[in-house]
Parts: sequence; C-alpha cells; structure tokens
Amino acid sequence: MCKFYIGYIKIHVSYAVKPQGCQYSNGGNQMQARDLKSIIESENHELKTQFCNVPFTITPDRNIYNIIRNKYKELALEAQTKFAEINEQFEDLDDLINNAPSAFVYCIEKALLELIQDIISVDIYTIDKDAVVNMAFDGVYFDEFTEAFKVIDKKYEKILTDLNDAEYARELRKESRPRWQSATFGGNAINAWSNQLDATAMNITEGIAHSLVNAVGNMMSRSYARSQIKELFNTMSLRQDMVNSVYDSCFNLHLLLLDIVEKNTAIKFDGTVSAADTQKAQAMFNNMMSISLSPEKRDAFIVQIFELDPYEDSFYSKLIDTMGDEDDSIGKFSEFFGVNIFDIKNDILARFVNDNIGETEEDAVKCKGLMEEYAAKIGLSTVQIVQARNIVEERLKYFNDLYCTVDGVLMDSRAEADLAREELPQITAIFETFTKPTDKSDLDYENDLIEKRKQIDSFKTKVKDKYLESIDALLSDFDRLFRKEGKFDHSLTREEAGAIRAFEYVKGMRITSFEERDNAVKMLTERLSHLGITEAQAENAYAYLDEVEKNLCVIDGIQFANREEALKATAELNEITAIVNAVPKPDKNSVLPYEKMLDETKAKLESYETDVKNKYIGIIEQYKAKFDTTFRTVGFTVYETRKEAAAQRALNFAKSVIPKGYTEQDLIDARQKVDEFLLTVGITFEEAEQVSELFRQCYLNVNTVDGIAFNSKEEAEAARAELAEITAIMSDVPKPNPDLLLDYEQKLFDVKAKLESYKTPVKDKYIAIIDDYIAKFDTTFKTTGAFSKAETRQQAAQIRALKLVKSIAPTGCTYDDVDKAIKALDDTLPKLGIDKALATDATDYIQAQEDKLNTVDGVVLPDRENAALAKKELEEIQNIMFKVAPPQNEPLLSYERNMLEIEDKLSQLRTPVKDKYIGIIKKHLVDFDEKFRKVSLIKTAATREEAAKERALKFVKSKTYNTVTDVNNARNELAELLPELGITSEQATEANEYLTNTENKLNGTAPQSKLKGVFGMFKK
Repeated sequence: MCKFYIGYIKIHVSYAVKPQGCQYSNGGNQMQARDLKSIIESENHELKTQFCNVPFTITPDRNIYNIIRNKYKELALEAQTKFAEINEQFEDLDDLINNAPSAFVYCIEKALLELIQDIISVDIYTIDKDAVVNMAFDGVYFDEFTEAFKVIDKKYEKILTDLNDAEYARELRKESRPRWQSATFGGNAINAWSNQLDATAMNITEGIAHSLVNAVGNMMSRSYARSQIKELFNTMSLRQDMVNSVYDSCFNLHLLLLDIVEKNTAIKFDGTVSAADTQKAQAMFNNMMSISLSPEKRDAFIVQIFELDPYEDSFYSKLIDTMGDEDDSIGKFSEFFGVNIFDIKNDILARFVNDNIGETEEDAVKCKGLMEEYAAKIGLSTVQIVQARNIVEERLKYFNDLYCTVDGVLMDSRAEADLAREELPQITAIFETFTKPTDKSDLDYENDLIEKRKQIDSFKTKVKDKYLESIDALLSDFDRLFRKEGKFDHSLTREEAGAIRAFEYVKGMRITSFEERDNAVKMLTERLSHLGITEAQAENAYAYLDEVEKNLCVIDGIQFANREEALKATAELNEITAIVNAVPKPDKNSVLPYEKMLDETKAKLESYETDVKNKYIGIIEQYKAKFDTTFRTVGFTVYETRKEAAAQRALNFAKSVIPKGYTEQDLIDARQKVDEFLLTVGITFEEAEQVSELFRQCYLNVNTVDGIAFNSKEEAEAARAELAEITAIMSDVPKPNPDLLLDYEQKLFDVKAKLESYKTPVKDKYIAIIDDYIAKFDTTFKTTGAFSKAETRQQAAQIRALKLVKSIAPTGCTYDDVDKAIKALDDTLPKLGIDKALATDATDYIQAQEDKLNTVDGVVLPDRENAALAKKELEEIQNIMFKVAPPQNEPLLSYERNMLEIEDKLSQLRTPVKDKYIGIIKKHLVDFDEKFRKVSLIKTAATREEAAKERALKFVKSKTYNTVTDVNNARNELAELLPELGITSEQATEANEYLTNTENKLNGTAPQSKLKGVFGMFKK
C-alpha cells in the first residue's frame, strides 16, 4: 500500500490487493505495467468475494476497468510528484508563468506515451501518434490544469490593468487562456519526444514581456505593481491548486483511452460507473440509511449499491460510521478499488471525537477512552489515530491552561492559580478606583497613585504585575502630561508647568461679570497649593485676571474708566436695545406711518446720558434714509418723487383687491379698500389717475362672459347661465385616445346636438371643440400602437380584437381565461364595428389557446372532454412506466414477458397519448433481443437458442466444484435457469456435458485421466 499526501488532497493507490475469496487465475500485481490488450485478454473474467457476509461479484468488465483505472492513477500520481518538485524551483512569477505549461507537459509525458502504447496494443492503426496527442491537448482532459493556471494568469493581468501607466500595462498584457499545440512527430519521434518539449508545450500566443525591473516613469504605480506580483507569487494556495490539478488532468487520460478504443474497435467498456449508476447507487444508499431493514436485507442492499459504484468515498464513510469495521473487512474490500480507507476512517474518528469532546475537562478525559474503543470498532489500531488523539490532547491542554490562567496571566501551577484568584478581587478593588491622568490632573492625583501602588505591590502572586505596570505607566503619563512633554516640545520643569497650569486654569474660566472675576481671583489663590507654586510664580495668571477686569469695562465696544461707569452704561444699553429691537427694518411694504414711528424712536434715544446711545441713533437714521428709497421703489422701478411711487403702489393694491370674475358689488368693496390705502401713501383718488381708469374699465367688463361682450346685464346673465350648463356637459367628455371605441364617437354626436340647442353665442367655442374631437377620433381609433396605424377602421378593429383576447388569455392561460376572452370579444365587437366573421385573428388565437390546453404530453386532443380523459390515462401510463427500465446485460425471458404484458395494458387505453410509450416498450424489446444474444464483450449470437446455450455453459463454468454435491447443486440451478433462457435441458447439451465431465473428474473416471490408475490402486 502506498499513500501520497499532496496539499489538501489525499490520494490512495492499492497494489495487488485481492478481495477475499476472489476466483481469478492470473493473479499478480494489478499495477504491473501491462498494455491494454494484455489486460483485456488476461482479466476478462469475473471475481467473487464476500462483502458484508453476502457474495459479491466483480464483473469481467468492472475488473478490466478497475485495472486500467489504477494503472493511470499511478501515472497521475507520478506526474503530480514531478510537478510538485518543479513548482518548488520557480524563482518568481515570470518563471512560473513562462515555464509552468512546459513543466506540465514534461510531467505527463510518460502517461501520454503509455496511452499511445495501449492504443497500438489493440490494433488501432487508423489513428497516428500526432492525432492521439492532439486529442489529448485539444479536448477537455486538461481543463483542470488550464483553469488552475488561468486563475494565477488572470490575477496577474488584473494587476497590469490597474496600473496608472497605461502604456506600460499594454506592453505587458497577454491572453489569459493558453492555446495548446502538439508537436509534429516524424520518424521515431516517440524516443525523441522528450527533446521536443518546446514544441508540445502550452503556448501563449502573445508573450509576456516582464520588464518591471527596468521600467522608468510612473515609478509609484510600477513599484506597487511589483509588490502585488510578488505577493501573488507567494500565494501558495493558488500554486498548490495548480499542483493538484496535474493529477486530475493526467488521470483523465484513461477516459481518453476508453473513448478512442470504443470509437475505433468493437470493444466496449461497460465496467465504468455511469452517471445513471452513480445516481441510482446514491438513491439506494440514501434509502438504506433512512429506512429500517433486517441485517440480511441490509447486507444484500449494500452489495447491490457497491456493485453499481464501488468508488464513492462517502458510501464507505457512512457505512463504517453506521456498522463499524472491527475486522477491517470493509477496509480490505475497499483497497481493491483504490479507495483511501485509512483517511476515511481517521475522518470518521475525528468527527466522533469532535461530537463527544464535550464542554468540560471531565468530558474530554471520558472522550479519550471512548475514542480508543471507537477506533477499535472501525478497524484502527492505537498507532493509527494520531489525528483524533491530538484533538483530545489539545482540548485537555486547553482546560489546564484555562484553569491556570488568572486575569489573562498563565500561572506556573494550579496552586499558584488558586492563590492568585484569592488576591485578584482585592487588587481589582483597589485598581478600580484609578482614573487615567489628564492634562488637568495635579499633584493630588500623583500622591494618591503612589500610595495605592504600595498596597498592590504587597501581594504575592504575579497576577499583580500587570497592575503595577499599569500604575507605573499612569505615573509616567501624569508626569509627561503635567510637564506637557511631547515629541517636538522641550521638557518643562514642574515650576514652569505649574505656572502654565495656573494660567490655563483661570483662562478656562467663564468670567462674564465683575462678581465672577473676583471669585476667580479667590479660586486661583486656593489652587496654587495643588500645583506646587506661589503667587509670585503665578504672575501670568494674575495679570490675565487684571486684563479681564479691563475687558469687563468695555460696554458695546466703548471703554469705560471704571466699574461704576460701566455698570451705568450696561443698564442704559439694556433699555436702548429693547427699544431698537422693537423697530422693524424698512421693506417694500413700509408706508408713511412707519416714517413717523422712526422720528418718535430717535427722540426717545436722545434722552439717555451715556455714549452707548449714539450707535443706535445712527441705526434709526439709517432706517429713515433707507425708507425713502424703498418707498420710491415699486417692483424694479425707482421713481423720482414719492407721489409717483404712491400712484403706482395704489394701482398695484387696487389690482390685488379686485377678484377674478368680479361683480358690481365686488367693485364697490374694492373701492372702499383702495380709499383706505391712499391715506397711507399720501395721495387722493383723483391724483391716482391709473386707479380711476382701472375702476372705469372694470365696470365695463362686468357684462363680458367667456370673452364675449354683451350689450346689457340681462344678456350677460343669460349667457352665464348657459355657460354653467355647457361646462357641466363638457366635463363629462374626455379627449379622444386610442382606448376609446365607436360608442365614444356616437356620444360626441349627441353632445354636439345638445350644444346646438343653446341660444347665446357662448356655445360656439364648445361646438368647435366637439368637432375637433370627432375629427381626431378617427385617427386615434386607427392607431394600433406607438408607431403603427391601420389603413381602415376594419383593420384597426381586427387588431384591437386580437389584443383584447391576448390580454385576457395570454400564453399559459386556463380554460376559464379562454371563456372570459370569448365573452369579452362578444361584448366588444359591436363597439368595434365588426362581427366574428371579420375578427378571424382573434378567434384563431382563442382556438390556438384552446388547442394548447387540450394538449396532453405533446398530443392535441379534439376537445376538453378527451383532454381530461387523456390526462387521466397519462397518470395510469406513468404509474405503469415507473416500473419500466431498459434491459440490463444478459437479461432473462421474464423481462420480455413483463414488457409484453405492459404493452398489452397500454394498447387497451383509448387516447393517443399511449402511442409514445408503446414505442418505448417496443424499443426495449428490440434492445432485449440484442442483449439477450450478446454472450461476451465482442460476440453476439445469431439466434436466441445459440445465445441461451452459451449462457448456460458460461453459467455452469462460473461455479466452483469441489464435490459431487456441488455438481448436483449446479444441475438444479441450471434447471431453474433454462426456462428463463428459453431452451430445454436437451438443448443445453454443452452445459450438461460440462457438468458430466466435471462429475467424472471428481469420481476419477474421466477419459484419459492421469489419476485413473492411482484411484484404481486404492480400490484394490
């Protein structure tokens, strides 16, 4: 047994492992280098063994395929090992990308040459060496290596694409997918092939000009690109994926071999595991694991599964996990098929340990014993369970370290840990009172910290150490912060630092009054003892407070000589600001009363004594100057005189108070408001000439209705009454649009007639609108799409009818949808102006949907009743066909009888859905006849009788005969088999003769027996 561990893939290869009880004569090493012809000739026989106490047969086809598979697995492992060694020698990414393809070809060379030799051995001369090599390179067999290489190549290309230097990136860019080219063979090229690797290698048509080292310009981007390329080269997981892909690509060559041989000879390799076999085996395995079976049925079930697919690792894993393998019978069985049972069992044991390791130390100790018991149960010795043992030992060490760790510190023993746990609450109680120093901390903080450090240092265990280190760091931080020490600052003395802190202390105070200033002086004097300095050393701080006193004597920007004057100015300022804040700024709506208010305010301010009044008197004077300008500004026009501006303001006001659709009373009310407004702007109604003209025009417009002037108030009122009715009628008339039909057009005609009955001329405009709608309707009716228009109304109606039924009964509709579409069509056709005879597209579409609904399994039924019957029959057919499967190799006549019975059942059904399935049955019957007559890998008998005779002979030859009883048992089994083969005992002459001869040999009476004389001696 040989094992290779490459990366995360574990590959297990078996050499000459023979299942117990296998009956084959050639024996020897399965992995011995034999060509394909030798394998087929010597291994075309079945092997028998016991698996799960049930006879297990390895068919001749499976035996041949298994030997081919193991042969190429060995070649693939050898190629992978070679490539792994070369991978270690790559110096950089340039070296890897340039040489990895050639290295791949070099490593699989032996497997390719072996494939060529195997093809030649079975007399395939129509395909030369060049063609075989081209098939290998051009097919899908090397996709694994191509994809693994392309991942690295794509990442390299991405680095180049991201370069800021586009010219440089373009210079280095190349194709991401390699193109394969095989060498041209000439003469005895096989022997010289190893010297032509450059010709057979995978070539990249646009080469990689790796010139990063010599690049100039854009050095920042290029330097980053170089670092990214180096990082990519050192990503070992990607390189390991490429190493692993060599095994997969090389192992795929055995599939190419089978494909070539089957296409060019009569040889068929039925021993491979097909996709159907894999699916069926998986389904059977899932069923077995989910249902309860007796041991006998379960073991028989297992044998059936592994006869379908003996290569699936998960089958062995779940089987051992469920049943165990104490005698290692499953392990020995798996080795014949090249399955890595050692790793499978170790993975099972590791899962067992992880599931039972528990949460506590006691659980881990208990799990250690359970692990050894379970290892024996699945056939592993104590020296084979390193992986699982390490899991347990790591968990036990974890619990010990966990116990000995106190507050993140690993103690030397559990006793020390116990003492540390007693000390820790006392230490933390002291430490919890600490705070980090700030730039405001003073000497009180330092003294308190030193005292508490002494308390903590008195404890015995090293759990105190990190707390002492923390205190020392706090003391160091305090000293640095107190002296304002920084990376670029000079260190200060404590005296200098104290003076600065005293200054910062008073500077940080919020002093807004003389009282707060006096309190600040008192607080500074008390603070000096905590900073370690005297009043003389804090001269800057006291000077700052004197400056604050001076600043407090500045009131509203005016410096006063002393506190008394400043306090008086403050009192007056509060009153003055209250007065001025009540005065709004002039705006476009300010009128003459506002100017009067400003004069009164100025007189009040002038009565105050201190100079703080002057600024606010200036503000009032500014307001007066600005008022004159704003009053004379109306809109964007500045008038020369106030009178002109007042006239324009009056006109604007009059327009704002006269409502739209005004009446005579509205004009009377508006005039009253205008008269009141004129008083605020300083002119009379007569001086406002434009306002007078406005009112004159308004009185004239009172008799105008909808733009039409009437001669009298009575005519105007009559017109307004009709207009109200007309607008009500028009509100119910939508504009023409593509969704409206002929009933809309009729409505337009009715509305027009109604409008024409009115008497006043206000109707004319609306009659014109209706006429326009009538003209536009014809166009919109014939508009059938955003860019399409029908020639006639009939064509438009046909298109609209089709769209209608499609919207109600779209693709995938139901019978109910079809019925709704028919009803909707009947209701809509009168509005479209056509009947069903003209709406053929719509009716044809509905019929098509009906036909789809009447289609069952691809067959169109004439009506819904037949469709319903067909669906019911289809369910019966599917229940019947569920039991139908294609004939297997060497089928018996019971299969044919069953198929004929099923064909008869299907024929009795009424609907034509049965026809397809009857055809399937007939195809199975034809296949049955061919497989019944196939008696070996390459031979098919001419008649069933001939095939039956050979199969009968093959059956008796497959038995083992040690006693005459074995011969009699074989005769009985043959007698049961012959009816299934379709011949009588008299027709099975060769099989009967074989049994007779075997019986004679056992009795010592066979003709020409060399042992006859010896047996005769014993009879005397």
